[in-house]
Amino acid sequence: MNFRDMGGYKTTDGREVKAGLIFRSADLSAMTEKDIALLQELGITAIFDYRDDHEALKQPDPVIPSIKNIRVSAINDPNLTSADFEKDMLKHLREMSVETMAAMYGKMPINSPSYKALMKLFEEQEGAAFLHHCMGGRDRTGVGGALILTTLGVDRHTIIEDYLISNVTLAPMNEQMKERMKPHLSEEQIEELMENMRLRQEFLDAVFSAIEESYGTFEAYLEQEFGIDAERRAKLQSYYLA
Repeated sequence: MNFRDMGGYKTTDGREVKAGLIFRSADLSAMTEKDIALLQELGITAIFDYRDDHEALKQPDPVIPSIKNIRVSAINDPNLTSADFEKDMLKHLREMSVETMAAMYGKMPINSPSYKALMKLFEEQEGAAFLHHCMGGRDRTGVGGALILTTLGVDRHTIIEDYLISNVTLAPMNEQMKERMKPHLSEEQIEELMENMRLRQEFLDAVFSAIEESYGTFEAYLEQEFGIDAERRAKLQSYYLA
């Protein structure tokens, strides 16, 4: 679910992100043999997983001989990813206001071992294909996608549009959630919860605001957080852009 190629976007200097190199997705645990064969055909050599131990143990990524698996949790709040969260999911969903979600997003990119590992993989791939994912491929993966596309020089408006695509691609999953809620909540309450879950521009705005407040510029963030200076950024762009 929510599997897509991040290629095809134009950069501010007129180049284009190459197709077939960077993929994003939701949970991979239900992949079929045919899915795995497709992943191999696409030339994907690494899978990066943002989930925590609890999520990954419950729904593990497939082990594919030709693909390396890397997992570093992007959210270290046990209240959001633990078994208790599933037990009290409705309670937590009610608490997921725009403000609390924006605050969560603002914390994600700062001093994060997960995004440090992602950007290391991004550099090391040197043109080989990789896939990054979390459970829904929307929040943690959305932040990772925004960091990658900004590094490559894609404009902010396009990055936000790419991020919001998950509102459409995850519609089947949202419908499943609504069915699960029906025995417990009224239709009005369900619609309110689904509205709380909708991805909004404000969430990615919080990411970029946190970066600018902490580092001044995205360029300073890249260098201080990941060691990617102007020369290394230009090298990355030469690999991933056409």
